[in-house]
Amino acid sequence: MKKSIIALAATMVMSASAFAADSNIVDSTISVNAHLSGNADVRNSEAEVGTVNLNDSNLRDSKVYVNVKLNNLTARGNSEVSVGHFHATDSNVRGSNVHINTSANNVDVRNGGSLEMGAVQAY
Repeated sequence: MKKSIIALAATMVMSASAFAADSNIVDSTISVNAHLSGNADVRNSEAEVGTVNLNDSNLRDSKVYVNVKLNNLTARGNSEVSVGHFHATDSNVRGSNVHINTSANNVDVRNGGSLEMGAVQAY
């Protein structure tokens, strides 16, 4: 039996993600591991796989690990797929290390789809 993940119109799919808001994270380890295998078909939707989001938080003297492996992914029709991301919004990150490892096999992006892999964003 084939395993499939299908995301259709106006859907947000999230897998193996960590979120923190209004938090103080000190001398800690955040680890996010995702292995998406099978058939993932994302259409007119958003998908986040292996993402760490900090919002209005402090991350100090810590380690962040994001490891993501993708197999058989299709993104099409105004789809946004984010893989292996670290986002810090209105947050302080000091003395910390962020490690992101991503790999992809058999990825098909077409008809307005987009794929972002391995990004660190602070704003």
